Amino acid sequence: MPGRVVADIGHGVVADVFPEELPVFAAVSSAYFDDPDRTLSGKDRNGGPLGFGLVEVTALMTPAVLWVVQVVLQHYTQPYIEKGADGLRSRAARLLRRRGKGVPGPDDVDAESLRALTPEQRAELRDVAVDAARRRGLSPEQAELIAEAIVHRIPGAGDEQGPPNRP
Repeated sequence: MPGRVVADIGHGVVADVFPEELPVFAAVSSAYFDDPDRTLSGKDRNGGPLGFGLVEVTALMTPAVLWVVQVVLQHYTQPYIEKGADGLRSRAARLLRRRGKGVPGPDDVDAESLRALTPEQRAELRDVAVDAARRRGLSPEQAELIAEAIVHRIPGAGDEQGPPNRP
């Protein structure tokens, strides 16, 4: 499945922050991975609103959450591509072997490499998430909640504090 890691983390974020969207998460995430731009726009192929069996028409947060998770994981994998440090090179080589070819991407991130993040790196990923959410037009409060939930969902991050509280 494309975007498995993104979908797994995104599902946890939606469960924490927007649980009312859980019944449609599978359909929305599938549509997102088929055509992210269309899903993020909220429009179907004919320009009408996307329908996922919701009684009322609401702006779904799931596509934005998936997009933010993807941005965070792309930011995380970027050092594999740009830096030649020994530790990063060996991790990138392991990721490339696992994938078989190509440049490491968000789907190549595994729990072991995420656990290795320092508190500073976690804070950086949180800031990346807030920035990405704000660029998608989300409110500062929504951006903060999503960022906290993403960092909480990264294995080993914030295990002692639990998921963020909704306002």
